[in-house]
Amino acid sequence: MVKSPFALGEWEKTSDKSKANVTRIVLASYDFVIDQIKKLFDVQLDEPVKMLGSFNMSKRIALAKAFEHQAHHRGQTTVYLRLAGIKPPQEKLF
Repeated sequence: MVKSPFALGEWEKTSDKSKANVTRIVLASYDFVIDQIKKLFDVQLDEPVKMLGSFNMSKRIALAKAFEHQAHHRGQTTVYLRLAGIKPPQEKLF
């Protein structure tokens, strides 16, 4: 298991809430996770993992649920941006 270079909750406590810093944090987080996923073999994706302390599932399912969760928040953010009169950025689907 690779330890994240970022402490849990570290970035939520940052005093720099600028768009540039939030963008940097989000992109660094995504880059770290994507890099770790690329290193997994198919057989590893079928290994069990415990999520949130009580849910057992394969790593494959956990990644699918993480993607689903991210998409949910993307949708919420899109609504907030539109309500504020801001056009959301284009998605990069493929």
